[in-house]
Amino acid sequence: MKFDIGFQRFNLGDLNTDDLKVIWKRLFYLTWLCVFFFVLMEWIFFITKPSFMNYMEPVNQFSLLLLTNLAFFLPTVPLFLILVLLSKTISNRNMKKVPVYLYVLIPSLFIAVAGMLILDNFTYTVFRFGIVSAQGPIRIVYLLGFVVLSFAIYRGIISTIRVTQNNVSFGRRTWIINLLIIVPLLSLLVRADWNNIVAQKESSLLTSIQPNIILLSSDGLDAAHMSVYGYSRNTTPYLDKLGEGSLLSQNAFTNCGRTPGAIASVLTSKLPFETRVIFPPDILHGSDEYEHLPGILRTQGYFTVQMGIPYYVDASAINLRDGFDIVNGRSSRNGFLYDLIGKFDVDNLPYFWEMITERVSDRLLHIFYLRDMLNPYQMVISATNEESDQQKIDQMIKIIDSTDQPVFIQAHLLGTHSPFTPSVRVFSAGLDANENTEDEFYDDTVLNFDRLVGEIAQYLEESGKISDTILVIYSDHASGWSDIGRVPLIIHFPRDEYKGIIAENTQDLDIAPTILSYMGIPIPDWMSGVSLISAKIDASRPIYSTNIVGVNVENDMAFLSKAYTNPPFFQFPFVDAFICQSITRLNLIDKVWEQSEVNSYFSPCDIDTLPELSDIQKETLNLLKISGFDISSVEKDLPVVILTKKNQ
Repeated sequence: MKFDIGFQRFNLGDLNTDDLKVIWKRLFYLTWLCVFFFVLMEWIFFITKPSFMNYMEPVNQFSLLLLTNLAFFLPTVPLFLILVLLSKTISNRNMKKVPVYLYVLIPSLFIAVAGMLILDNFTYTVFRFGIVSAQGPIRIVYLLGFVVLSFAIYRGIISTIRVTQNNVSFGRRTWIINLLIIVPLLSLLVRADWNNIVAQKESSLLTSIQPNIILLSSDGLDAAHMSVYGYSRNTTPYLDKLGEGSLLSQNAFTNCGRTPGAIASVLTSKLPFETRVIFPPDILHGSDEYEHLPGILRTQGYFTVQMGIPYYVDASAINLRDGFDIVNGRSSRNGFLYDLIGKFDVDNLPYFWEMITERVSDRLLHIFYLRDMLNPYQMVISATNEESDQQKIDQMIKIIDSTDQPVFIQAHLLGTHSPFTPSVRVFSAGLDANENTEDEFYDDTVLNFDRLVGEIAQYLEESGKISDTILVIYSDHASGWSDIGRVPLIIHFPRDEYKGIIAENTQDLDIAPTILSYMGIPIPDWMSGVSLISAKIDASRPIYSTNIVGVNVENDMAFLSKAYTNPPFFQFPFVDAFICQSITRLNLIDKVWEQSEVNSYFSPCDIDTLPELSDIQKETLNLLKISGFDISSVEKDLPVVILTKKNQ
């Protein structure tokens, strides 16, 4: 039997001018259909799993489908027109077909990529195996499979657009496609803003003070386990020394008990209730996308870098725009297409377009051995977090040492995240890891974090850059994802300026205003925090925080459970208000007020000086109201429960 792969199907035949016109017309509409299929499959993927679409109205979800399809299709049109003109200028009848053969690659790749993603989603969901877990020779299987699929689709498209007696009616009913192109296009043009988005108008004038700025955090770093905060074990020998020449907050609290929400609060100086960001799939929307500290610093000429972890500590994942030059090792500079899409006033369109693009590029680069695809969840629970932390410190030093611009680096380390696997065991030496020895293993990870802080500080001192660097040590939340435990906040300014102890409550939101205040940059009205160096802190100022309940882990991804994302409060189960050592919680699930106290609080306030419960309740409800929540279900009198330390 003779083997035949059907090369005759790659031949468009002997074409005249009219045939060529028909083929180009068919190819135009077929390309639109291929792009639409590709986008539709991704749209279905996102809409059927926890994603940013969960909170969108159905009409907006459908609108996003059409507009995203247009965003992918329009860039193919210039190439289409160029090849059509080229085909017309070629006199040789056989050579006229070459531009057609070239353009067929476009729809072929869209369908091939869609097929690759569908297969990868299926195998990973059912068998927990996919491209991300494919290593070594297995990647070659995916590579060959993609090439064969592309080859087959290419042949099929050539066969489809060929002019034969059996398909002369192809393309007559194209009015629906025309409608689906024209209507979204008109919608985009009407909503276009051709002026550049300048969200950081407050910082248009350059400041003469441009120190390097390093925000260094470690996951779940608890002040109660740090000797710099009075812990019995010597877990932070270097920070003990650094704290003497720094501004040290004794009672600092996070504004969110989950890492993505906490980091978003640090960078935007906005509460999670305003940004609606706590945990994936939450993202920033509207003006919140552009109002943040790194964006302001970029207007001042800073080179901005984020070193975290994809998905969890990732500016792109939470839709923070125009802030960082580098995010987790990748350039975050917007390309021409992204900038063009961003000019249209369509919420989530640039984000969805970028998410799809990254999903495709990650997999293609992986199977072609150009870049390893990362698994964020496995990275978080990995036993090699200390090794990863060391790499971040080394990279940080390299960036500072090699960059002429002032540098802003926000780095988040993971060594103090469970499971606790310290490489150097001091407190856990000779012990087996179990629930009874968890503190010992955790304390060793704190000790290692202190060593890393000492390493970066030693470099700054030896290079002479310590006198021109702001170093901020903080944490996303206390251990065990707690938002009611004290976290570290130590700010070392150049030349040991502003050193001292702050006994009043502080929060993550205060970091950005403090930095801007030091630099002489006006603090924007949209920042909710206060500068810790420019004014006396009000001891009665409420510090607000929240957390989540119901985290699901599927396919090595952690996300909010849909069961806890219903109106009127969506992903917010409670609001904590800290005033001195007092915690007043509005439990939005059980509809009850709960009162408790912070464990191991420094310098407790006289109880008679604390505000009345009714005043705290009024302020808390007002916070939710101005943040856009329907508070009718909690405005009435609710029970008040006093919690002891054992049942907090």
